[in-house]
Amino acid sequence: MNLFESSKEKKLYQQVASTLAKQIQQKEYLPGERLPSERTLAEKLDISRATVREAIIALEILGFVEIRMGAGIYVVESPTIHSDISIESSTKNEITPNELIEIRLLVEPEFAELATQNATQEDLEDFRKLQAATERINSLQDHYYFDKKFHLLIAEATKNPLARNIMKQIWESAEQSVMPTNFNKHYVTKHSWDISVYEHKEIINAILLRDKKLARHAMYSHLTGVLLRLR
Repeated sequence: MNLFESSKEKKLYQQVASTLAKQIQQKEYLPGERLPSERTLAEKLDISRATVREAIIALEILGFVEIRMGAGIYVVESPTIHSDISIESSTKNEITPNELIEIRLLVEPEFAELATQNATQEDLEDFRKLQAATERINSLQDHYYFDKKFHLLIAEATKNPLARNIMKQIWESAEQSVMPTNFNKHYVTKHSWDISVYEHKEIINAILLRDKKLARHAMYSHLTGVLLRLR
C-alpha cells in the first residue's frame, strides 16, 4: 500500500522528499552516506521511480543530497539546512518534468495538426534546415536548444499568435523552475535525445506531407515517449 496516498495537501514527490529529509535530519542517513537506490526506494514506498526522482531532485535543490551520476545519491557532508525547513513551501513554485509534459500533451498535438494546415513554404524549409542541423549535433546543451527551437517553430507555423504565446510561456515557466533543469542534467542522456531527434523527424515528415492526423499522432507519440523515458 502506498503510505502517502491519504495525504492530499502535498504533492506526492513533496511527501516523499519530506520523509527523506526528516530521516536525514534525524541521522538515519549520515553525512556522506549513500541513500538506497531509486528502485529500492520506489519498492519500499510503493511509488513510481519517477516520483522518487522528483523527490531526490527537490532534496538536491534544498541542499540535502548530492546526485553523483553512475555512483548514486549521497547525503551532503556539511548541509546548511534549517531544521524547520518546509519542503512544500520551498518547492511550491517548482514545476516537475511530469507536469510539464502533461500540459504540453494538451496543446502540442493540436498545434502540430494546425501547423500542418497553415505552414508556409518558408516554414517547411525552416523545418528541413532545423532537422538537418539537429542531426549533426552531439552536445546535450545543443540538443536542448534545438528541441526548444523545434517546438516553438511548430507553434509559429500554426499562424495563431496565441499558440506561439502559449509555447513561449510553457518554456519560460520550465526554465524559471529548477527541477526540470536539474532533471535534464542528471537523467537525460544522449540516447534519449537521439530518440527525440528521430521523433521530431517523424513529425516534420507528417507536416511536409500535409497529413494533419499523422502530424497530431506523431506529436502525441513523441510527448508520451518523453514522459515514459522520464520514468
